[in-house]
Order: sequence, then C-alpha cells, then structure tokens
Amino acid sequence: MATLVIRFPDGTLQEQALTGSLTVGRASGNDVVLPEGGVSRRHARFFLEGTTAMVEDAGSANGTFVDGERIEGPTPMGARTQVSIGDYEVSLKSARRTAAPKARVPQRETQPFDRQEETSHRDATRPRPRATKMVPVVSNHAAGVALAKQTKPPASGVPAGPILRGLTGPWLNKVFLLKEVMVVGRGADVDIQLDDDSVSRRHAELEERGGAVVLRDLGSANGTLLNGEPVAEDMELVPGDIVQFGVLEVAFENSSGALVPRRRAALAGAGDTFTGDDDEASARRKRLLKVGIGVALVLLVAVVAKLMIGPAKPPAVTTGPALMPVADEKAALEKALGECRQYLSASNGEPELDKAEKACYRALELEPIHPEANALKNKYLLERACGLAWAKGQKEMQLQREASALQYIAEIQPQCAIYFKVKTQVFQAMNEVKATAGADCKRYNANGNYAQALPRCEQYMKFACQTMSEEELYPPLADEVGKGSKTWRPKDPLYAIFLKVRERLDPEAPPWRCTPIPILQPPPKEPDRSEAARAHFAKRIKDPEIVSVLVKYWVGKGNEASLALAKIRERPSKAAVHALADSLRNSIDNVLAFVSQGRTAISQDKHVDAERPFLEALQLDEGLMLADDAEKMTPDEKRDFYAKLRSYYRYSIQREMGEGCYLKGRLLIERGDPRAACKLYRLAYAFYRENSDVTTGIGRCTIEAEAAFRKAEAASGKAEKCEGLNAVLVFAIEGDGIAARVAEKKVEWKCE
Repeated sequence: MATLVIRFPDGTLQEQALTGSLTVGRASGNDVVLPEGGVSRRHARFFLEGTTAMVEDAGSANGTFVDGERIEGPTPMGARTQVSIGDYEVSLKSARRTAAPKARVPQRETQPFDRQEETSHRDATRPRPRATKMVPVVSNHAAGVALAKQTKPPASGVPAGPILRGLTGPWLNKVFLLKEVMVVGRGADVDIQLDDDSVSRRHAELEERGGAVVLRDLGSANGTLLNGEPVAEDMELVPGDIVQFGVLEVAFENSSGALVPRRRAALAGAGDTFTGDDDEASARRKRLLKVGIGVALVLLVAVVAKLMIGPAKPPAVTTGPALMPVADEKAALEKALGECRQYLSASNGEPELDKAEKACYRALELEPIHPEANALKNKYLLERACGLAWAKGQKEMQLQREASALQYIAEIQPQCAIYFKVKTQVFQAMNEVKATAGADCKRYNANGNYAQALPRCEQYMKFACQTMSEEELYPPLADEVGKGSKTWRPKDPLYAIFLKVRERLDPEAPPWRCTPIPILQPPPKEPDRSEAARAHFAKRIKDPEIVSVLVKYWVGKGNEASLALAKIRERPSKAAVHALADSLRNSIDNVLAFVSQGRTAISQDKHVDAERPFLEALQLDEGLMLADDAEKMTPDEKRDFYAKLRSYYRYSIQREMGEGCYLKGRLLIERGDPRAACKLYRLAYAFYRENSDVTTGIGRCTIEAEAAFRKAEAASGKAEKCEGLNAVLVFAIEGDGIAARVAEKKVEWKCE
C-alpha cells in the first residue's frame, strides 16, 4: 500500500494512505484539505495505476509541480519524487524506511480558576508547531442536544463575569475568564490555549463588545460550531451556549450582571426570554424539559414508523459539504468571468458597475487566487473610483467651483472607460480656472502683493502647463551647443511672473516642474485608419465576423472583442472557425492581462518591472496583427507597418512606457544620478524611440558616455582603464556605437 507524506508550510509532516483515489484542495469536501499557501479549491488528485502512484492536476490556478516542472496530465511518482502543491510538498513514503519516532510535545497544563488567581493563558514554553489535524465535519446537532451536554459547575471558586467552561477531555470543568479580546487556539501565543490537533493555531476569537460577548471564527481548518451550527459570522453568546473548537467543547456562562444576556432571534423559541441572572437556572431547566419531551416524541414517532414501514435504511455518512463537480465549477467560473468582462466593458455605454461587482466577486468566491478574476476585480475597483471622482467633479462644477472640480477630475485614470468621455468635457472648466487665477496673479503682482500672487500664479500654471511643450516650460541644458540657460525666457507672460514671484519669495527653491495630469492634456491626433485595418485583416481571414472582432481589438475594445469571440464559439454554425476564435480570444485576453500588470507596475513607480509584461503583450499583439507574416518581415518592414497600423494597445504601451521612463529619468538627472537615469532612458528608447523627449534623454546619455570614455583613456594603469570601460557601458544606448568602441578598446588594452 502506498503512503503519501505531506510536508506542511511549518515543517510538520502528515502521512496519508493511498488506497484508491485521493483528492487534495482547499475546500472541505476534499479527501485531504490543505487550507494555506496558494492551494485551489480542488487542486490535484493522487491515485494508483496498478502499483504505481500517480498525480494529476485538477485545473488549479497555480498548477501542480513534479520535481520543479509543471505537469499537464497524469504523472507517475517515484521513490524520490517531490510534488509541490502551493506551499506544501508531497512525496512517497519509502517501504524500507521506518517511521521516525514522534517528538513528545510538552503539554502546557492550564490550571482551573482558583480563588484570586486567573487561569494562566500564556506560557514561556513554546511547543514545536504542528499542522492542524483534519477531522470529519460533524453533522449539526439541535441546540437542545448541545445544551444537554452541560455538566454541573462547582458551587464555589467560579470567577465573576463571563467564562468558558471545558466540557471534554483534560479541559473538563476548567474555567477561562473572558475579558476584552481573547484568541483561542493551539498556538503558544494565544490567550486560551487548547492543545489539541483538531484546533488550529489561531482558531477563534472572543470579544467583549457593548455588554455582550461576540464569537468569531478565524478561518480555522475544522471550523467553530455554536450549538452545533457552523459560525460563519460574528455571533453573540448567551449563557448556556455550547461552543465547539475542532472536537473540543466548552460552555459559555455568565455569573455577573455586567453583561446582560440577550437571546439571538434565530435561536430563541416562543416565550424564551431572560429576565436576569436569577432566572438562569430556571430557564435552563425549562429548556432541558422541553428537550426531553421533544426527544421522547421523536423516539415514539420513530418506533411507530419502524413498525409500520419496516427497517429503515442506515443513514449516509457525511464528511462535509460536497464539492461542485469539476465541469460545473469550471463552467460557473467561466460564466462569472464572462459576465464580469461584459459588465466592465464600455461597448454599450458606461460599464454596469453594480452588476460587474456581483459577477467579479462571484468568480473570486469560486477561485480566490485566479489571476484573471483578481485582475478584473482590480479593474472594477478602478472604474468605481473613477466614477466616484467624476461624480464629485460634476457636483463641484454645478456649484461653479471649477478649481475644486478639476482636483477630482484629475484622479480619473486613462485606463477607465469614462476617461475619454470626461476628457472632452473638462477643457472648458480648465480654461475658466486659468482665466480667473491668471487675472489674480497679474493683479497681485502689479500691486506688489507677492505672497497673494504666488498661489494664484501657481494654480494658473498647474493647468496651463498641461498644454505647453517642454521647450516652453524649461530652459535648455547649459551644455547644449549655442544655447545657455540665461538666454531662455518663458513665452507666456504669466509664467514669467510666476517664476519671478517664486524666486523673490524663496531664492533657494528648486526648479519648478509641471506635474502631468493626463486627462487635462490634449489628446494625440491619430488619423482614423480602421478601414485600412479591416482591409489588412481581410487579406488573411475570410470570415467577416472574425475580421470585425480584430478591428474591435485594434481600436482598443479588447474586452468586447473577447466576448464576441466567446459568442462565436458557442454557435454550431461557426464550427469552421471555432479553433481560430479560441486562439484569438486567448491571445487577446493575455494581452489585456499583461497590459494591466505593466500599468500596475508603472502606477507603483516600478517602471523596470513593467518591461517584461509589456514585452509579452507586444509579442502577442504582433501575432494578432501579423500572424505568420511576422516571421517573414525584417525589423524595418515591421517598423513601417506599425507606423501605419499599430493597434491601440501597442500605442498605449509605447507611449506610457516611453513617457513614464523619460519623466522619471529626468528627475534622476536633476538629482545628480545620470547612471540610474540612463537605465530608464534606455528602456524608454526601446519602447518609444520616435518620441522627441526620449531622443533628448538619450542624447544626454551619449554625452555622459563620451565623458566616461575620455576618463578611461586618461587613466594611468591597465586595471583603471578597463574598469573605466565598464563604466562607459552604463551609458551606452542601442545604435550609438559606444558598445563597439568599448569592445575595440578592450582588445587593444587586453582587458579580460
């Protein structure tokens, strides 16, 4: 018989016999539940094929790995095979190897409450952490049956206030006084330690809140039960409640009037009320009497039924909620993802965010670690934030507070569906703010009121600079031929006033820089080439619907294109193009995912991290645009093609990466770090070399490279010369010839 050895993230081991088929996953319906570390609800399956142990992935999000390689189908396991499932490792137990003796874990004795001493909840002894033992889910008991388990507490030595009293095992009649917030669990760092394998390290929490004690589960492996019912949300305890942590049961009692017991409506029976602590024992006796009568009636009915109907079939043994079949689960996930994409799409106007929220979060409930589900959730959150900013901006504009409105509108990101709609409506508000702020700037300056002039001039420039070029905003570099910083003057007279007032009030102030607000900048003028794109796609694809879908993608409606391909795939009459539709949809969805990853990195000021996902997106975009022709075309031919028919996503990637890296590199130049700046300029040039600003930045790197080259040549020793050549390469740019010159010098100077 094969035996699996499961290594948990904390290093503990658990053995599991493999006699047939064994499912592994995060959901409680699996044979082995692994609740942590990136495990899908239904992750993998182990089974026997003859005498060989096999493992196969069950469509998990993060995959199943055998010896470091992700598996695609059933894979045999050997004596030394290591299977990775999230943060867990699974191997076969060797037949010759005897089980190592288990280390004895010192049990921390929890003393019952006695006189003036409280139970010792914390101990310096820290037992070695071990995994929580999975136990079968206990079928729900009636609340009355749970109440009947109570043992009579000792008459003396009970502390005043709410307590938990142990009902099972070594904790029988032990008392734990409850106060403030207390954590129950197996770990050594909890307030109430129940050192049993069925209890999680941090299992549940009890909080004294507003005259009541509230119980909540902390995501424990085996769950927390209240009177036999699973605790799925915060539940208020009342005296007499039975709480079960794993397989351990405790009773909640309260001998103090400080906490007034209140009956939960869901658990209260007719006429079941509490009038105070004096009636508690009486109320308990009444409940037990009711339970006894109820049990007797049930037994009587059962006897009569057995006599009339005959022997009853034994009840089915349940081990927990059944998992949804794999096919149904995948279908439900795909449906939720499709609806989420559809409702987030702006193809039919503005996104339907309320419907998108339900669909997106339903997908996450089915698979919390699914990458597309999380990407769609993030898109929903962004769309919601943009919509809220626009609503606030509109309200401010209605109140004729244009400056405040523009502050909100500036928060709307280019990725949002309403971005371009809003963009066309904000220029009038911006011009009104510029007019009033500019008039104040001019008037205050003329009257010598410089302190009042500065904020108004700066507000004017904050919006005016959005439509100004680099040459209008900043003086040229001092080392440029024929130009000096002193010869430059602003063309806008209000800009000149602003700089003069700023220098007068703070001569040591750093150079002023315009903060780009994308939505306030004029849109780039791109000619409509959609018909040319349609003609291009029609050359290789005969189906007009597929051609229309690719045009949608080309103009930037990727989500709408993906949904259209899914609908084509569902129509039997389109069977001839189903394979093509699947391939195109997969590529489009991956483009959207990689673009989202890259934009996230840029939003976090991690431009270098955006390179890989953006390059992946561009590679997929090339396949969508050129298909097999891409392999036949030279780089120059591709460049000419994209100059005429580049897609919206290619243009967005190039612009966002190029402009973002250039702006960050320019700040690094100002801070005196040309090495780091040129690293970003190189990246900008690789993506957006046709941009004039990027070309200017590259020119600065070439100047730095020439200076480093001269320094290397002037060095005295060979080691210094060779080290200097390495410094030159830091500033080298593709196509500037610096790398070739360095290689020649390394040969000449015999550098290794």
